[in-house]
Amino acid sequence: MAAIDGGAKDSVYVMTVEDGRHCGHGRADGTTMYSRGYVGAIVDGGVRDVAHSSALDFRFMPWAGAIDSVATTNSAAQMFR
Repeated sequence: MAAIDGGAKDSVYVMTVEDGRHCGHGRADGTTMYSRGYVGAIVDGGVRDVAHSSALDFRFMPWAGAIDSVATTNSAAQMFR
């Protein structure tokens, strides 16, 4: 959370999940970043809770990872509508 707290309003958060096995973005991160004024995130790793972040109008892009289809109700195309 320290890295998120250090960002400026209207920033885009960029992160890498080094081991590639863990989710890099979800409901808690999206809500926190949105409340701090971030406009989006680029995640090199998995993401989940797409519907929640989309409802906040918080945009994120999974770079090399995948969207967790079990925890996701929206498709990747809907995420960037």
